[in-house]
Amino acid sequence: MISIMQSLGELTTLYPSGGAFTGLADRFVDKAFGVAVGWNYYIIWFCVLANEYNVISSIFTFWGPQVPVWGYFLIFWVGLCFGLKLYFPPLSTCQRMKLANRILYRDSSSPSLPSNSSAWKRLARPSSGSLSSSCWV
Repeated sequence: MISIMQSLGELTTLYPSGGAFTGLADRFVDKAFGVAVGWNYYIIWFCVLANEYNVISSIFTFWGPQVPVWGYFLIFWVGLCFGLKLYFPPLSTCQRMKLANRILYRDSSSPSLPSNSSAWKRLARPSSGSLSSSCWV
């Protein structure tokens, strides 16, 4: 998998085009193969999105059984139709809450060096005899 992705990256770098996979298939295999790759890509994403809507609707129905599955499905579909304007404000709010929780409720089992530790002092500034001391001003 890594070699395939590296090869695709090198081909895209060498021959930049707007079509990505379909453009590479057009250029190196056949035009019909490029069309087939494009339709395959579309069909797969259509099925993936339908599956994701179904799963998230089922999960939300577990916590809010008052709304039926199709109701949640429509809510998320309308959200997708309006684009990222509806998605990013709650996302940034959740990220801020996550950061605040990590700051306020630090895990007590995580290792940390106390500020007066000798190991911390060694990490903060190398000794004068070390090779890396020329990097410090």
